[in-house]
Amino acid sequence: MEDDEYWAFDTADGMLLSLRLTVPEVNRESEPDRSVWDAAEAATGTLRLSVLKNFGRAPAVERWCDPTGSELFGFYTAEADGFVGGASRSRLVVAEGTYLLAADSILTGWSIEDPARFICGDAVPASVYGTKPDIRLPALLVEFFRLVTVENVDRLEDGDQDLKRGLEELADRLQAVGDGGESRALEILNKVRQVLEDFA
Repeated sequence: MEDDEYWAFDTADGMLLSLRLTVPEVNRESEPDRSVWDAAEAATGTLRLSVLKNFGRAPAVERWCDPTGSELFGFYTAEADGFVGGASRSRLVVAEGTYLLAADSILTGWSIEDPARFICGDAVPASVYGTKPDIRLPALLVEFFRLVTVENVDRLEDGDQDLKRGLEELADRLQAVGDGGESRALEILNKVRQVLEDFA
């Protein structure tokens, strides 16, 4: 079975080549202490694996996105991000604006600045990946995170028409941005449409 996260290492020297992170479907209710993480030591570099092989791991279990869409966090433990008494916090820069978060040298989560840049999928050409998005896209991504959650799936199953209308309105806004040439909006739109079709 394919793992939700995949970490690829160079078999010659054991250095991290790439990693695929999965955004959780559960929103964290409380905002993480961003000021503490921002103050944590940030080292630019990579990881080296002692046993030379690629591996998969379980994905993060909670997400939190800044209301402006400027930063996205993923955490591997619910309502915990390593801020226990005396924990030593650090960040490893693995790509521009992309950090692995550690507490006492134990991986606890990750953060990505301007996450709309990295939306990918069948609708997004490789040449677009990582480029500056349409200025409207971050807000639409935030709205997607707000509406498309595990809890809201239950509400849709119960026939919540207000939520359905919210998704339909988001689909219209995404279509408008996609029609302007922003393929990443179309990728989100595909996911919104799938949700609507599942509960038509």
